[in-house]
Amino acid sequence: MNATDKKPHVVILGGNFAGLGSAQKIRQYAGDAVQITVLDRKDYLLFVPNIPADVFENRNPAMHQRMELRDVLAHDQINFIQAEVNAIDVDSEVVHITPNERPGAAAVTLSYDYLVVALGNRLAFEDIEGFAEFGDSVSDLYLGEQLRQKLHFGGYKGGPIAIGSARFHQGDGAKGLEPYPGGSIPDALAACEGPPVEVMMAAAHYLAETKQGDPSKIT
Repeated sequence: MNATDKKPHVVILGGNFAGLGSAQKIRQYAGDAVQITVLDRKDYLLFVPNIPADVFENRNPAMHQRMELRDVLAHDQINFIQAEVNAIDVDSEVVHITPNERPGAAAVTLSYDYLVVALGNRLAFEDIEGFAEFGDSVSDLYLGEQLRQKLHFGGYKGGPIAIGSARFHQGDGAKGLEPYPGGSIPDALAACEGPPVEVMMAAAHYLAETKQGDPSKIT
């Protein structure tokens, strides 16, 4: 925030649904009484829920499932910085960041009066036995496009299909909060229950349309 700017500075870490929703609601309720900055390592919102539809219908998800952040945020007079978050210094009320539009940028600090942390989760494919050799995913554009190529251009050989959603570990950041006095938020059996069912139905339709089998191949 500029030294001459008296408005409180709200910094939001994360530019996906939680971060964007927070930014827009803060602007809605606070009006122009605050300065808002959203920070994310990428400059677009990825609409993950629609990637499976594109993959199974043979559309490249990169062409349909991303939305540029700068234009959307500028509409509400919200600043955007593309950078990696290195650390948060709560005592000094600064975030240590490294702009990442080009390699080699120097680390800098970003001061705030209010901080919203909406960085989301970290995927851990390396912890899934056999994923590197046999696994596919619809969790991002690259993996979605890899699966599309496999399904529609000869990579899939008609074998059985197993669909799953890994356990969701939410960490130990709830110390002192009821009803989690031990500090551990319970693990979820799946990060989200809906997507495995949606992928199952899309896969069944794909098998029928391509005459490669029926839902009995899907577990």
